[in-house]
Amino acid sequence: MPPCEITIPPTEQRFPRYAAYVDWINSLIEPADIALNRFIESPFAHPSVMFRRELFEQFGAYRDGPFPEDYELWLRWMASGVKAGKVDKELVTWNDPPGRLSRTDERYSIDAFYKTKAEYLFQWLEHHNPHHPNVIVWGAGRVTRKRVDILANYGLRITQYIDIKPRQLNCGTPVTQPDELPDPETCFVLPMVGKRGAREQIRAFLNKRGFVEGLHSIFAS
Repeated sequence: MPPCEITIPPTEQRFPRYAAYVDWINSLIEPADIALNRFIESPFAHPSVMFRRELFEQFGAYRDGPFPEDYELWLRWMASGVKAGKVDKELVTWNDPPGRLSRTDERYSIDAFYKTKAEYLFQWLEHHNPHHPNVIVWGAGRVTRKRVDILANYGLRITQYIDIKPRQLNCGTPVTQPDELPDPETCFVLPMVGKRGAREQIRAFLNKRGFVEGLHSIFAS
């Protein structure tokens, strides 16, 4: 399953979020990096993807429902062990007109993406989190907690939140500062802060503290 890197027309570069997303997916080349980052956002631009017919036959085709059918397919296939790498070259120009379904259809809303990945993220945690179903969530803002509720409905148990802003939650779950994070062997961290630049800062902090992605943590935003 070898997608490629993409580029966007100069007219599209005026949208910083879109350009940042393109830069991000182009940074994921190796199968291991794609697998580790698949719960942040869809790691591929759909028009850039090629795969053999046998994958459809073995792991199933696109499904129809209130969700992004391409992202659901990538997650389902990777959950079944399919590995995907990229051709390290820009071969596709990706246009983003205002009428594109990704801009206008609820199946491609941010909420739909989070609901889609929640199922597969929970399955991944069942197999890779040694402390399952317990996790520490990094990020305690209102939007993050709303998205965490989707995971909680599957049975995930949030033992504490990490946040740079002191706050008290009605649910009773403690909120602590980053410096109070336990040792990596005693917990599993799920960073869910979507603010631009925060992911890199959190990743650097966790690396410095000895956390290994895929072993002690997995990013989901």
